[in-house]
Amino acid sequence: MPRNPVSAIPAIALILASFAANLTSAQLVTTKEFSSPSLTNWTPAGCRDVERRPRALSSQATWRNIHGGPRSSDEIQRAVAPVFETDWQTEVATYNPTGPVFDNHGNVYFAPLLPYEPVVLISLDPTDGSRRWAIPATTRGLAGFSTPVILRDPTNDQAEAIFVVLADRALAVRPDGSVIWDVPAGFPNVAQVGVFGVQYHRPTDSIVAVSTDGFLLGLDRTTGAPTFGPIELPGEASPVPAGADVPPAVELCIGAKLFELTNLAAFGGGPDALINAVLGNGIEVANSFSIDPNTGRIWIAATAPDDADGSLDGVSEFGALYRIDVRRTRDGEPKAQLVCRADFDGGSASTPSLKADGSRVYLGDNSGSLLSIDAEDCSLAWSVDVGAQIFASVAVASDNDEIYASTQQSIRQVYDRGDHAEFGWTGSPEVFDVPVPLQPVLTQFNLLGVGIAANGIAAFVGVGLDAGSLQLPISQAVVLFDRETGEPRWASEGLDESVAVTSLGPDGAVYIGNSPIRRIFTRCFLEAAAAGVIPPAFPVPAGVSIDAVTPPITGGVTKYAPQRRELLVRDATCAAADRAANAAYVDAVCEQSVEADVRQIRELARQAREASAIAIAEGDMTAPEWRAIRQRLRSGLDAVRAWRDSRETAFLDKGARQLGRACDLAGRH
Repeated sequence: MPRNPVSAIPAIALILASFAANLTSAQLVTTKEFSSPSLTNWTPAGCRDVERRPRALSSQATWRNIHGGPRSSDEIQRAVAPVFETDWQTEVATYNPTGPVFDNHGNVYFAPLLPYEPVVLISLDPTDGSRRWAIPATTRGLAGFSTPVILRDPTNDQAEAIFVVLADRALAVRPDGSVIWDVPAGFPNVAQVGVFGVQYHRPTDSIVAVSTDGFLLGLDRTTGAPTFGPIELPGEASPVPAGADVPPAVELCIGAKLFELTNLAAFGGGPDALINAVLGNGIEVANSFSIDPNTGRIWIAATAPDDADGSLDGVSEFGALYRIDVRRTRDGEPKAQLVCRADFDGGSASTPSLKADGSRVYLGDNSGSLLSIDAEDCSLAWSVDVGAQIFASVAVASDNDEIYASTQQSIRQVYDRGDHAEFGWTGSPEVFDVPVPLQPVLTQFNLLGVGIAANGIAAFVGVGLDAGSLQLPISQAVVLFDRETGEPRWASEGLDESVAVTSLGPDGAVYIGNSPIRRIFTRCFLEAAAAGVIPPAFPVPAGVSIDAVTPPITGGVTKYAPQRRELLVRDATCAAADRAANAAYVDAVCEQSVEADVRQIRELARQAREASAIAIAEGDMTAPEWRAIRQRLRSGLDAVRAWRDSRETAFLDKGARQLGRACDLAGRH
């Protein structure tokens, strides 16, 4: 999101005038028609980057926290559905700028921002979106900045638990809603302070959180007791940009629509204060953070010290990437220490993302550059201009040195070549059919960062009005891009808009936390024009309803569910076969990579089994067809397991052949 949306108001006026002049009731925007997606040609090539996976972390089968996992890589090891459509939208009176997460069974967990209902955590059934349970609010601290993190249950290593940290409260909850512990959080300033993300720190077995005013603390995973901190980052609050005048009717409309979703009274300052908080204005930490599971190093993108910009004035114009290590003192107590930092002009709109081996940190600055930071000393390894500001977290794949940077104009595939970057494909968000009269007016753009799956890249895009520094969507869609070519393979339209993340579930579904801000601006200008309270150049023409242009604002969580699940069986099975072939090829040179491939093969085979049951029930696959695929899958998995015992490459070769035959059988659909 831009730092100052209302500065684009004059441009919005002109564009809306042109939009209204070109619109007719018969000319509505829809997503393009896509044929049934064929198999991708993308395959892993060579030794993958491997992270040390602590026991407390659950598998990478699904989204575990705001950016998928502790490295904030936005990557899962399963496949995303090749075909999907809007399934359900629920809890529509909630505002969700941080997105949902999932346990191994697909149950959904999210923490709505400032909800009217006094709750701090809600769980949903993935089948129909019905509420499973909610944890009530027991304090006056601000709720909803923090995305939960899913880890193993400290009281039962075979189960999972959900951990949430607020400014004044932290809790651990089991999937059935029972509370493991519920303790004061320990942040020094709780009024109007949020906690954007929660991570896991292996060396101290701690739940770690960072507040928006720049304090870091750790809590014991088993008890919730303090383990280290809070320590304060040296930055100051970022500036709050001056905005342009907004017509009073539009300003009232924006406040009213936000108030329908969010309890602004709990935040204070009205809609302007809430918008500034969501956009990162006037605070120190505006994004989540990351922890390297290999070393325990903590990486936080925040503001730099006040004087880093050359002026000691109480605000920080610069951003900084901080590395913090937690080390034991002589008496054995953990203590957090700032090791190094990298400053950059203009701040960052992205969470720092880590290479799987922990050697590099990636983020975008405010000037259109993708930065690669060396993890040892915070020095700049390389930077590359991607053509526009990176407005979301950089997605980092474990394979092929692939990085995915999202700007409003495109998705850029970038390869980390060590001392420099190399561009791959550029993915366009243009998946909408725009009527010819509206093509000079409407623009297609990205809305969120991407999610990396075994068979593609999931993204959330929109179409609407481009006011320069602000894009105002009228409609949105989830898109699956081919990982080899960057071409869109499938798109499904749905509402509502989001400033969260593109979350990927274990069943191949895509989930969006609805948090409309940009579309509220669009809607409010159109409503004010229709009511005749702003200049007549803006109105939607007679006979065209505003709802036909852009539907009413809704909050909640939206699920884009798999369709044609035999295709998901195919993609998961064939991804497993490609993994096995690569593992056999690199076995002699990188055993840890092969072990990681084997873990992912098992995960993909499990996904294929789960999807097959639904495919058979829905008539998209017959039981005999699945039995033939399953037989080859089992033979392939048996061979892979034999490699784990013997370390003989011949077993990987056999596993690759059997899984390849399973892929051939599944690929006939």
